[in-house]
Amino acid sequence: TELKALLAELRALGAEAIVFQFDGYGDSGSISGYEVEPGSLQSLPRVSGVDLLEDFVYDHLPGGWEINEGSQGEFTFNLVESTWELTIDHNIMTVESDCDGGEL
Repeated sequence: TELKALLAELRALGAEAIVFQFDGYGDSGSISGYEVEPGSLQSLPRVSGVDLLEDFVYDHLPGGWEINEGSQGEFTFNLVESTWELTIDHNIMTVESDCDGGEL
């Protein structure tokens, strides 16, 4: 597939992983950036075909990741092992109320 070919090309350039960061809240969210590992490859020009990788990430984020307080995390393409991994932190807001009363 086109995705596998792109990942193989990046691996041939020496990339071991590509890590996308994402965050969302208030019913909207986005990918905020990505890093190529090892760090010495950060000088590579913007990865051509990154839209293909971003589409894959969006397709694999769980439904509602951007709802209410939202969530953030990382999506890692491991090019050495040909795997991917999603790490997500959910933001949860809790409200506790206490009420007391009695006779006057």
